[in-house]
Amino acid sequence: MPLFVFGAVISMLVSLTLLIWPLNPGDTSLFYAIVGVLGMADGVWNTQISGLWIALSSSHLEAAFANYRFWESTGFGLGLILIRFTNITQFLLISLGMLLIGMLCYLSIEFYDNISLHGRRMVDMCRIRRKKQLGNKPLSSMETSLISATSAPEKV
Repeated sequence: MPLFVFGAVISMLVSLTLLIWPLNPGDTSLFYAIVGVLGMADGVWNTQISGLWIALSSSHLEAAFANYRFWESTGFGLGLILIRFTNITQFLLISLGMLLIGMLCYLSIEFYDNISLHGRRMVDMCRIRRKKQLGNKPLSSMETSLISATSAPEKV
């Protein structure tokens, strides 16, 4: 998880730098620095996403990687189409938004097991408390309680 967060932070910082920085042709060294930093983030994405796919679908690797490559190519194609109809600022904002959505989805996958385990523990604790309150008597069904309540003679 720390590498994903590192890649996301680097990508966000590069996007924000490109949004804020006024482009100047004389700043060639800064262009190379940005490309180098973006290369680090790209290395994180290329290695860690493959590892994530292996961890999530170890039994169907061929289908998982085919699915991953399909969506990667679709995103690349949509990016090429999008840059044709938007300016750089809009494109960077859309890319930044997609990065945030992707990271939220990744974090939900990463924490899903912990959240579901905590939820199961809470439900089990409620069941144990309920059993202690009721003792060892079996719970009567709703149908039985309705029948006995309606058929019992009224006490005067």
